[in-house]
Amino acid sequence: MKLSEAMALGRVLLKPKAMFLTDGCALGMALTAIGVKIEKPCFIEEPTIQWPWLKKFCNRPCSCGGLYFSYTQAIAHVFDCHVMSKMWNQQWTMDQLIDWIKSVEPAEEPKRRKKNDHPSNASGRTTKAIPLQI
Repeated sequence: MKLSEAMALGRVLLKPKAMFLTDGCALGMALTAIGVKIEKPCFIEEPTIQWPWLKKFCNRPCSCGGLYFSYTQAIAHVFDCHVMSKMWNQQWTMDQLIDWIKSVEPAEEPKRRKKNDHPSNASGRTTKAIPLQI
């Protein structure tokens, strides 16, 4: 599932909360939507396991300026400082944040192997066991 889709679903499931990787932050809502249970605040790496493109760097999408951020940091910054906080001069809505994510995320998420898939079976071919007769 794309990050923007997971975030849109997650905001229906959880009450938004500022601060990074709680069960109500922007990325926490997305992780919850795909079935990742957040029992305590997570590490910044957790979203990049699900959406590796978040490791890449970008300019901040807001007018705060500054140097490059990873997409993970940019999303956390916009959510905490512009969606959830009323102190900043540039307010964003959750819809605006999701729209920005849609504009930068890959067109299609790479397919992940299921837990029991073996890399040698990645071609989709099945093998049949042949009993050995002696």
